[in-house]
Amino acid sequence: MTAPLPAALALFLGLWTIDLDSPAPQRAVRQPAAVAALIDREIDKQLAEAKIPASPPADDAEFLRRACLDITGRLPAPEKVIAFLDSQEPDKRRRLLDDLLNSSDYGQHFATLWRDRVAPGMTLDANLKNGLQQWLAGRFNENAGWDRVVAELLTAEAGPPTAFVLAQSDNNQLQPNLLASATARLFLGVQLQCAECHHHPFSDWKQADFWGLAAFFGRVKRQPAQAKGAPGGLTEAAVATDKKGPPPMPPGNFIVLPPTAGKGAGKRVPAKFLGADAPDLPGEGAIRPKLAAWLTATENPFFAEAAVNRLWAHFFGRGLVDPVDDFSDTNPPSHPELLRELAAEFRASGFDLKHLARCITASRAYQRTSRPLPENQKDKTLVSRPAVKVFTPEMHYDALTAALGLPALKIDPGKAISAEGRSVKTAGSPRDSFAAFFRTQDSDAGPTDYTHGIPQALSLMNDPEFNRGTYPAVEQLVKANLPPEKALEALYLRTLSRRPTEVESKLLRAYLARQPDAAKGYAGVLWILVNAQEFVLNH
Repeated sequence: MTAPLPAALALFLGLWTIDLDSPAPQRAVRQPAAVAALIDREIDKQLAEAKIPASPPADDAEFLRRACLDITGRLPAPEKVIAFLDSQEPDKRRRLLDDLLNSSDYGQHFATLWRDRVAPGMTLDANLKNGLQQWLAGRFNENAGWDRVVAELLTAEAGPPTAFVLAQSDNNQLQPNLLASATARLFLGVQLQCAECHHHPFSDWKQADFWGLAAFFGRVKRQPAQAKGAPGGLTEAAVATDKKGPPPMPPGNFIVLPPTAGKGAGKRVPAKFLGADAPDLPGEGAIRPKLAAWLTATENPFFAEAAVNRLWAHFFGRGLVDPVDDFSDTNPPSHPELLRELAAEFRASGFDLKHLARCITASRAYQRTSRPLPENQKDKTLVSRPAVKVFTPEMHYDALTAALGLPALKIDPGKAISAEGRSVKTAGSPRDSFAAFFRTQDSDAGPTDYTHGIPQALSLMNDPEFNRGTYPAVEQLVKANLPPEKALEALYLRTLSRRPTEVESKLLRAYLARQPDAAKGYAGVLWILVNAQEFVLNH
């Protein structure tokens, strides 16, 4: 039997105790349409109470572009846009969502997102970095349960999933404190790091809670490669003996607090789960599997809620708890009953991320237009409309190559200055170089924050790569010898995933009429569209 959670947090979660010896009651998995209806009831109820109207449904073009970008990270191909816009099938949106979730691009997109979370800013061996990307993509595409994926990241001894542990290093030494903080933040939605040196000032978490979680990583150390050029691994010994590393884990599953722990320095803290007593652990060997089993258990009061909240934030631009990694009694969810219901559904499904994504995207809430009404323009929390989200650097790169018809883009190394004015390395693939150039280091930036700076704007407008005068996309149009209005439509379909309005068509036809030849005119229109705000936003 475990000890009770801090009262305020337990009340927030709707729980008073965690008993891992008693299995949670199971419930049947519902159809996505039924869960979507539940989502809409909860959201509409709060909107009605606040007397805030919801925005109307998105048209097919807006929905198609949003769904493709959210699920695969890529713009829909022009022929796909035409087929979807012209289709009269009543269930075409449901079939689109199924197609997107079953595509390999789904796994690659979410692999990129989670690679950058589990190993942020990490200087990885190229093989390990690529391996982590492909390992995650494989897990997402085979729809492995989220509990399995997280357990593998926490317990890996070899191969790509070791990147999570290896990323939490300082001077090439693994740090249990960094691992505790990252584990709590990413997989439990808890900001525990403030309790590293003292009791958390804004919650009931104590210093012993932080170091009790860190103790599960106290035995982990690097395993040298067995052969030259081969990757190393991780191992857990009864006692860590590397004097250059963090304080050792003595027999008995205690960790010794380092000098940075303030008044607690030198104290022995036993390995323990959050909100629970110290478990029965072996005196030697691996203890991370015990942590993984507790963390991913259906009875865990944090795990399902944290995963649901992150996926909700991915689709709506804001979590039901926001920030997504700050579950606390001082930061309650905007829709507590909805969060509990979705977490219960997620548990019942076996932590099936695709099922959860189908439920969310099938809702009327997700399929509304992002355009605000005068009456809901100030709403940030009640989900009267989806938020407009900014492309990730990788999404921006893929959108540009697709729009221009280029196999790759290259950033001029002499202009490799980040959004903060820092110089960045442009080694690696063109996509990685572009991402490094456009990625912000602002840890507080969310999916709705536009963080590109002057160097990025100038690069898109002035870099020779984007001003070469012609592109394969333009050459295809010239070769097709389409009428100007059809050529304009083709350019809009490949950039903004919609047809131009009558006003836009009239204005740009007049522009084309003033150009000396079709190629120059089409290149000018394409340059305008890829530099437009609408192009770089997922709305």
